[in-house]
Amino acid sequence: VKSVESMFRTTDRNRIFAVTVVMDGRGKVGEFEAKLDDIDAGRTAHRHGDRVHTHDHHPQWKGGKKADEKKDDAHGEEEEDGEKEAHAHSEKIHAIYNHETIGTSASRKEAVQFVNILAKDHEAAGLKSPEEDLILLFLRCDARLKESEEGRRTWLDDVTDALILTPPEENGDPAGSIGDPKKTNASPESGNVQSQQLQPANAVSFNVFFSSTDREGNVVLHPPRVGDTLGFDDELLPLPSKATAQDMSTSNGESYPAPVTNVATALRLATYNAFPASDDRLANHYAADLELSFNL
Repeated sequence: VKSVESMFRTTDRNRIFAVTVVMDGRGKVGEFEAKLDDIDAGRTAHRHGDRVHTHDHHPQWKGGKKADEKKDDAHGEEEEDGEKEAHAHSEKIHAIYNHETIGTSASRKEAVQFVNILAKDHEAAGLKSPEEDLILLFLRCDARLKESEEGRRTWLDDVTDALILTPPEENGDPAGSIGDPKKTNASPESGNVQSQQLQPANAVSFNVFFSSTDREGNVVLHPPRVGDTLGFDDELLPLPSKATAQDMSTSNGESYPAPVTNVATALRLATYNAFPASDDRLANHYAADLELSFNL
């Protein structure tokens, strides 16, 4: 539940196509379903653009805010005109319950199959263009998305910049390519600078903050060390690794190649659909991430 809550708290609802929750090895539980309903209805903290708020429970309809409520639930600030009225939310969460455990790889495939079907239905109804890219996010059930403390950028802003290229400028040059030495080809012999078509990343795997409990029982977050990655040895067992200085220099350490994806990984839906290998017997997260990495 905390993982799903973090998705809505850190992501503009208007940019969420669907959140598919796969409960592997368990059936429906009323209390769990009720918590998902609260998240879907907006009764927990969720994001609209740059603003995070919650709605009071309204018995008449799903996800309402009382019209006479004048304060923001999350920040205690007065809302602007037009935000005082209640507004309903479309359903975003789809839960899949596997009474028999099928494992991580098969669960991911099951979730993606639903997204593919939903996307085709939206395209058939004219609600989505086939050219619109959908971004998948595989988020482990014991992980939460953390809001950035620098400005108002969210994880989706960084992922979109990495995975989706902006349209070319009117002059035919790739957007952002001119004047950036990292995005151009320079010929020392001729002195000419020729624009090079940018290539998007195939996936983004997030750095992980680890938590521990101090003597007083307080949970403390420990930020990741820059350059830390997850690799594997010659028997394909997980092995901590480090990005090289050359890898770090390409983006001033803001991003760097990683041998194996980790707790949270984003990629285009079309990329996943084109994977050559798929082994449904990979039951744990590391094995599924290893196959995902090899496919990438």
